[in-house]
Amino acid sequence: MINKGKNLFKVGNASESQFPLIFKGSLKRLFRTLLGIQFFLCIGLVVLTTLMYINQSEFIKSQRIHFQSYLLADELRQSSDDLTRLARSYVASDNEEFERQYHAVLDIRNGKKPRPVDYNRIYWDFVTKMDQKPRPDGEAISLRELMIKTGFTNTELEMLTKAQKYSDSLVKTEEIAMNANKGLYDDGTGNFTVRKEPNHDFAIRILYDDAYHKKKVQIMKPIDEVFAMISERTDRDVAKFEKRSMSLVKFIEGIIIIFILLFVFSFFKIMHQITDRDRVLCALVESEEKYRKLIELSHDAILIHVGGIIQFVNNASLKLFEASSKDEFIGRKIIDLVHPDYVNIVEQRIAKIVNENIEAPTIEEKLVTLKGVPFYAEVTAIPVNLKGKQVIQVVARDITERKLSNAILHEKEVQYKNLANAGMALIWTSGTDKLCNYFNEPWLKFTGRTIEQEIGNGWAENLHPDDFDHYFKIYIISFDKREAFDLEHRLHHVSGEYRWIRDLGTPNYNSNGEFIGYIGYCFDITQNRQAEEALRKKTNELELLNGHFLGRELKMIELKKEINELLKKLGGMEKYVIHS
Repeated sequence: MINKGKNLFKVGNASESQFPLIFKGSLKRLFRTLLGIQFFLCIGLVVLTTLMYINQSEFIKSQRIHFQSYLLADELRQSSDDLTRLARSYVASDNEEFERQYHAVLDIRNGKKPRPVDYNRIYWDFVTKMDQKPRPDGEAISLRELMIKTGFTNTELEMLTKAQKYSDSLVKTEEIAMNANKGLYDDGTGNFTVRKEPNHDFAIRILYDDAYHKKKVQIMKPIDEVFAMISERTDRDVAKFEKRSMSLVKFIEGIIIIFILLFVFSFFKIMHQITDRDRVLCALVESEEKYRKLIELSHDAILIHVGGIIQFVNNASLKLFEASSKDEFIGRKIIDLVHPDYVNIVEQRIAKIVNENIEAPTIEEKLVTLKGVPFYAEVTAIPVNLKGKQVIQVVARDITERKLSNAILHEKEVQYKNLANAGMALIWTSGTDKLCNYFNEPWLKFTGRTIEQEIGNGWAENLHPDDFDHYFKIYIISFDKREAFDLEHRLHHVSGEYRWIRDLGTPNYNSNGEFIGYIGYCFDITQNRQAEEALRKKTNELELLNGHFLGRELKMIELKKEINELLKKLGGMEKYVIHS
């Protein structure tokens, strides 16, 4: 056990065996980092691929809508052509089947009859020749409703509505022609109930004249404009989806480039770590040597134990624990150096370090030397991986003298507070922020308030309102100049009255000569002020009385002078002797 402790910091093969752990740990961190980056890149690639798929699906959907839009616009054109062809065929042949098909075309377009499946393909030619429907019927829905469902723009719908309006106008012409061919004419209400001779020539003429062809042009012109609009809409959508696809492709290319760069970086990084193995090993050996020297030269006692058994101590430990050699420690239980009052605390700290592999915070412990002398120390314990082995390093610093100094300082503070509280003076202190942070007991008894109510600017609530501005003006000016001040003000007393206070404030400095705020001594001078006020009143009364007496004497002298003057005028003698 002793040999093991002496060789704990020996460097060489044992330290060299540590290198693979360090090296593997570094590589493991590198692989973890790269794997994490690749994972997020893969997620990004999946997201971009999904967006590409969604973009492609939307593009296909857009093309399908454009195609359906084109078919519906073409259906309006085709229905107009079918109506023209069927009306002319009926007038030319008197075949009622053409008239029935004519009205069927109108009813399908207006949603009154079911729409045949794939109605955009060849239909009425087959019906005419085969005398039966080539495909089954679907739902009954008007051409306009289909256009709205397909997503025609408002402008396109307006143009198609305009075309259908012209087509409906042409339908009226065609109905007039077909009814005239049967000898039926308009009765003025839009109904063909008036019977006359059939007029085949009239019917032929209105189906082929210039007016009919002009109306036909009016129908086809808006439809042709809609075709152009659909084409423009298609071009815009294609450009939009192409732009989006190009952006997604660039992102995907960027991710692929990053993948390649990561691979190249990983290769060179691993090669760099492999080629630097000897350099890292040398640095590790050098670091261990420095660590050992630092431990040996440390003024703090450093002990290393495994499983609670001491394996190593530095030179400072010999002095702290009153030992003559390190051999006295090696193999001894670490708990033997702990005072019985602290054994449970130390055992719990050791268990927590071992179980959680965390540093134990610095605390004050009571230890004992190898001679049984107790002393206080600040102790820190940390887990350390040394040569692949989990050990606990303990650092202890003797604080006996510091505790004694603190006790003396605490006693002085107590004496100072007792001295401050024993006198009649009201004492306060403030910090560098000008806010009060202490009031002695006489002050608190005088105001009848708690220290919590007074600190900060709370005490100013006791100042007389007429003295508030004057006091703080003098206080702030003196504080900023670091000058003493002496002023009188009124302070609210626990009895409910305001009493006069003489406040003497002086700058306060610590032992290093640093300014730490102000300290003030206050004295109750209410009786002095009252005596001065009484003296002033008596003096005023005396001066008033003297004034009355002096005025009366002057008046008598004036009267005596006037009497003497009158006696002189009368030729008599002066009666009164006047003294100046």
